[in-house]
Amino acid sequence: MWNPGDDDDEPIIHRPFHAILAMDEDRVIGKDGYLPWKVKEDLRWFRKTTTGNTIVMGSTTWRGILAKHGPAFPGRHVVVLTRGKGDPSWGEADVVHSIDELLESTRRGAFPGQVIIAGGVQVFTEAMPHIEKMYLTQIVGHHPGDIWMPAFESEFPCVETLEEHPTCTMKLLSRAPATP
Repeated sequence: MWNPGDDDDEPIIHRPFHAILAMDEDRVIGKDGYLPWKVKEDLRWFRKTTTGNTIVMGSTTWRGILAKHGPAFPGRHVVVLTRGKGDPSWGEADVVHSIDELLESTRRGAFPGQVIIAGGVQVFTEAMPHIEKMYLTQIVGHHPGDIWMPAFESEFPCVETLEEHPTCTMKLLSRAPATP
């Protein structure tokens, strides 16, 4: 586990966040702590995009995943962003208590690979000013939900379609064009 006092002498590096998000045509991203759809292409995409990296999620999202699947993120480092105190359900996940703490830890190189924000909506909203790229899966159809993603697309003017399937489309949204 990372300890903020362990690396005070390490150089500060710039590592902007990326994000990964799936939402349907109504901007629904969740229901009762879970995804309201089961789209195998999206699950495959999530695994492919996040493997070898650090994924950051709020405690509600983490608990929902644990309740349904257990801590099933092989090959990825998990960080839980919470205002709460210790919780045994976090297991091997690192814990940060604010976006500022996450930024500082990231700048010091505390986490492996790219730091990818993975939800929920409050974490996305708080991290949005620091997100450089968004991997967006647009799920076809309308699904019952209780969590909706606010509009963010205007902040990411560069859009590239990466994959298309009958059930969903994966896009890369970025704040600036990719450099050659």
